[in-house]
Amino acid sequence: WRESAALVLRRGPYVVAAGLDERAPNAAPIVLGGPFIDLFSADLPIVSNVTLPPGRRALLRLLPGVPRDRPSVLAAACRVTNERVEAGALRFDASGIGGTSAVVRVAAPAAPTAVLVGGKPLPRTAWDYEGGTARLRFPNSVDPQPVEVRFSR
Repeated sequence: WRESAALVLRRGPYVVAAGLDERAPNAAPIVLGGPFIDLFSADLPIVSNVTLPPGRRALLRLLPGVPRDRPSVLAAACRVTNERVEAGALRFDASGIGGTSAVVRVAAPAAPTAVLVGGKPLPRTAWDYEGGTARLRFPNSVDPQPVEVRFSR
């Protein structure tokens, strides 16, 4: 038995954590080492470390161990369906609440060469590449819209 200032549960690539309000005396806040995708943040940022002071809750996706030889969706602030990899591209359909922003974090072997949403190119300023992942931002649509992330062959 060891008293701690937080509850931390890891299940596969996910970490659920909470800083306890009733800390053990002289217990330092727990610091989780990443990198992680912060799933409670709508922008799906990559964070290196997460500190759990009393009352803080976290839902994280571990990045170490994520296969990057084949692109795949890691996390999304929209509904992703029909995900498939074909001819040097990751394709999927995205839908969500109209008038909101979709954010999708994709494991990627390299930076994308192009991103298309609804058949139209997504401006380079609407996506970035960091830590072996690409983050795409585009307007949500109630109806599923095709998304294509192209990579050089």
